[in-house]
Amino acid sequence: MPKPRPVPQQPQSRPVPQRLRAAPQAPPPQRPQAPAPPVAPKAPPGKIERERKIMKLSYARRARILHYLLGFILLGIGGYLYLFNPMELRIITSFISIVYITAAFAFLGIIVLLYTETKRRTADYYITQYRIVETLGILRKKEHGLQLSLVESVRIRQGFFNRILGIGDVEVKTSRDSITLHRVGNPEKAESLILSQLNKIKGMQGGQ
Repeated sequence: MPKPRPVPQQPQSRPVPQRLRAAPQAPPPQRPQAPAPPVAPKAPPGKIERERKIMKLSYARRARILHYLLGFILLGIGGYLYLFNPMELRIITSFISIVYITAAFAFLGIIVLLYTETKRRTADYYITQYRIVETLGILRKKEHGLQLSLVESVRIRQGFFNRILGIGDVEVKTSRDSITLHRVGNPEKAESLILSQLNKIKGMQGGQ
């Protein structure tokens, strides 16, 4: 009877030495991401109180210098009549008390001054980081604003006497709307600031 042949045993795999093992591959270096381009600012919803005001402008007092001068002249006449009470006036106004005349001049002077100052304060102009805003009214303010990114032209309108007084109108236009900053002091500074903000916004839009 033939003897069964022995089954050959497979050689056991020897452990690979530590130094012969493949070194773990390092992850590929990540490229630094380019910073996102700046985005042109947009006006937030709401009123001007939520915006950062860069400059405030209003009707210059020297633009109404004649009105203020008239008011002070009337007050001066009333004070002069009350203090000195000249004889010539006593003869002319023998039937009218000098107190009424002085009170009339003083009252007119106060009315002129109050009207002029109130009229001056009815309009304020603001240049913010987003818009040019005109506010009208005293007790109830109405806002009218232009987006700075939409501004197409800025120009100064200034007559001879306004140039002497250092005041002028700054007209800002878009394709559909406009705002005029009436009789503001130092209009060149306002124009320069508006153009500076406009160039800054256009630079942000160009980087997108």
